[in-house]
Amino acid sequence: MNIPSLSQCTIAVSCLLGLALICSAAFLGQVQPAHAADKDKFSGFLTNYSSLKPGPKGGAKLVWKNPKYKWPGHLASFKAIKIDSIKMMLSKEGRSRGVDVTELARLAGDFHKQLIAGIKDGYNVTDRSGPGVLRIIVALTDVEPSNTTMDTITSVVPVSRVFSFFKKQITGRHLYVGSASVEGVVLDGGTGETLAAFVDQKTGDKGVVGAVSKMEDVKEAFRAWAKRLRVVLDNAHGKMPKN
Repeated sequence: MNIPSLSQCTIAVSCLLGLALICSAAFLGQVQPAHAADKDKFSGFLTNYSSLKPGPKGGAKLVWKNPKYKWPGHLASFKAIKIDSIKMMLSKEGRSRGVDVTELARLAGDFHKQLIAGIKDGYNVTDRSGPGVLRIIVALTDVEPSNTTMDTITSVVPVSRVFSFFKKQITGRHLYVGSASVEGVVLDGGTGETLAAFVDQKTGDKGVVGAVSKMEDVKEAFRAWAKRLRVVLDNAHGKMPKN
């Protein structure tokens, strides 16, 4: 298997987004036939999706880990963590949602705050990369708002909920719920070496709160990813999971 290498480039985006889109730490190559059916779901933030494998239970859907290092223990060798501002790199599906760019920028900012808040009480968070710094770069690739009207129905009306859960058994998600997708890389901040890469998607679980805001399911996905990052770091450092 070809080991992915780091490539870096800077792409300017509109002031409306207010985000710098930095295509760094991407895999070399093109999407391979094994993932052809999912090509519209990938953004191009990572360019070699064929190296990704199904992730562990409770983790990302697709992952690649640098085989040179022991996981997750190698993460404990870093003294600080830098989480870059969330990038916007929408997939073809993501671009088809029609979500306002201002809303996307706000969501990206919220996501970044969630990730930092989830680890700052236990780890040294920095805004600079360098030797001894674990650098995490995440791109938000799809945001699907929930249908708040139908979300209320599938959350409250028993018959509709039966059909909602029936769909989840088949497709892995409920009817009318929102979702969010990400792609990301973990780097050695000193050398720029890619340590890991991942692709994930999370959908709502049909809480009644989902009927209040069309983006509530998306925000719940952000909270889940923040918790997952803390779990991975705690495991690497041999700490008890944070409650």
